[in-house]
Amino acid sequence: MKDPLLDLTKEIRDHSASLGLTVFYSLVPEDEAHAVYWIEEHGGDWKNFLQCAKALDTRIVYLSWEPFEESEVDDALAQVDESNRDQDADESQRGSARAQIESFRKKAGLTAFVDIGFSIGGISHIYRKFPEWFDSFQELTADEPDEVHDAGEERIDSTLVSKWARQLASHPKYGSCKSDDQREFLLEQLAGEDFAKIPLWPTIRRAETIYQLEMKGKEEERLSSQAQELRNQGLNMNAIAKRLGISRDRVSGLLAEGSRKTS
Repeated sequence: MKDPLLDLTKEIRDHSASLGLTVFYSLVPEDEAHAVYWIEEHGGDWKNFLQCAKALDTRIVYLSWEPFEESEVDDALAQVDESNRDQDADESQRGSARAQIESFRKKAGLTAFVDIGFSIGGISHIYRKFPEWFDSFQELTADEPDEVHDAGEERIDSTLVSKWARQLASHPKYGSCKSDDQREFLLEQLAGEDFAKIPLWPTIRRAETIYQLEMKGKEEERLSSQAQELRNQGLNMNAIAKRLGISRDRVSGLLAEGSRKTS
């Protein structure tokens, strides 16, 4: 089955390269407080969005896409069944709702959305593209009541997740973490007695998104400046790496990037 949005991702990558933009494959945040969404009806298509990124001297754009999965249909069917039982809906109503949702199973494997994003001044700028059929699927399931949870499963406190994710991503040692275990350890050290109350994996995932979109660029600029200053003081790359707590290869890259910007 033809997948127009998957084809679109290649067009985005090619066009980004033609504008001198580097594509970073990463999730784009959906509900961060400091996020703004491109309105295609007013600003034009994704090419205008990328042109805007270039005009703002952005060097990296974030790109992500996800396929539609059969499990989304299964979840929606289970949600409808639960809702209809609660509302004493008759069998014909239940059958009609189930049939409409079931019709989307043939879309499994197709790309459900494409996100492009860039970050300027701590603000995430996001362009999102859905196919019409996915809009219809969302509309069909949007009027359902609160998301169904398994028995005994606690609802995730999004405010708590956002709070600790931002604190974790802002920690000076976060950038040096190489695994989720290290990020978990850092969060535990940061939260202390509150650690047990934190939804662990949603917080770690959100922290990584915040770091990539909002923190990493600033940290790279800070490290680049420090590396150049130490270089000017006569330190070699091994000494700079030891002083900054990073690898020699990373020092080399920071110095090269700093030289490029000043040339």
